Amino acid sequence: MKKNILFYCLFLISQTSSTAQIWTNYTTSNGLVYNKVKTIVIDKHGKKWIGTLGGVSEFDDINWTTFKTTDGLAGNYVNVIDIDSLGNKWFGTNGNSGLSEFNDTTWTTYTTANGLAQNNVFAIAIDSLGNKWFGTPNGVSKFDGTNWTTYNITDGLTNNNVISIAIDKQGSKWFGTVGGGVSKFDGTNWTKYSTINVLSNDTVYSIAIDQQGNKWFGTKGGVNKFNDTTWIRYNTDSGLVSNTVQAIAIDSNGIIWFGTPDGVSRFNGHSWTTYSTAIGLVNNNVTSIAIDKQGSLWFGTIGGVSKLSDLNGITEVEKTASYITLYPNPAQNIIYIDLAELGDIIRIYDINGKLISDEKIFNNKIDITNLEKGFYILKIIDKNFVSTKKFVKN
Repeated sequence: MKKNILFYCLFLISQTSSTAQIWTNYTTSNGLVYNKVKTIVIDKHGKKWIGTLGGVSEFDDINWTTFKTTDGLAGNYVNVIDIDSLGNKWFGTNGNSGLSEFNDTTWTTYTTANGLAQNNVFAIAIDSLGNKWFGTPNGVSKFDGTNWTTYNITDGLTNNNVISIAIDKQGSKWFGTVGGGVSKFDGTNWTKYSTINVLSNDTVYSIAIDQQGNKWFGTKGGVNKFNDTTWIRYNTDSGLVSNTVQAIAIDSNGIIWFGTPDGVSRFNGHSWTTYSTAIGLVNNNVTSIAIDKQGSLWFGTIGGVSKLSDLNGITEVEKTASYITLYPNPAQNIIYIDLAELGDIIRIYDINGKLISDEKIFNNKIDITNLEKGFYILKIIDKNFVSTKKFVKN
């Protein structure tokens, strides 16, 4: 287990619909164990668990911790991670290595010798009873903590190669397969969906379920939405950046985010927005998406991790303080701050996220004479909020 400390990261500012957004990119230069990322999950403490082709990175927004086979991980090529209600982490690996469980102290490995259907695990989901469901190339394994049960095509699964799983509010399991479409299992009956009737493509990389119970399927041929009655198809003609959809996440506002090999697509139910390296994404090949409690999005790519957050939050405690204003902006020598209080902390960062100054307010003006011309971010830190403002030095 190796630890690194992140001193600062790259901030890239984009302007979309008049809302400033901040991109923060993380790679091996910051502490990430390997740049090719397969999966990201976030635990109840806000820690990010990042599965890569070279091990696992845990990130608490300051420190990085690395886990590899030398620490107890079954295999360094990690396809998928999930976390159960007790906080135990489950790691599905590749390379015929099996499955790992980590309770923050002890590692346990499970393989076919224990009852796992196959030692390459591509998908994990955990139901309301705590049962773990594992998708493998040889069917699905259910583990109740003691007993293993395997389901395959002889039971009703449409295809044994299961690469995505989601569980709806009724407890039904939805399995996405390679070449076989989708299987729904309600605990008794199996229902199959494929290109023969509804799906855009029979390879289903990702599944997500929104608050209304709509199922979203990311396939090799676009996105399908299913409300249990009607199917709707979306593809590049609709506004999707690519028809190969590797990841889906749904934020608290019901916005759907799709990760593809050509960038990220955001869909609000009416219009589409594309995010790519041109505006801050570290790499366009997006394999996973996670959303933290502050609403920031974390994108796992084959070139590292990108975090996207709005201007109202560089850190977890930041909130918009619209009543605080800076003037003039742009400025040459002095910037004045309205309604900031004496004793507030002022921090100035350059466009690369490097801290330029860190001091307390003793009056309502800041001397920027010594700053080079360019774009800067100013943070006003109070005991009740952190306000982030932009300014330009002429």
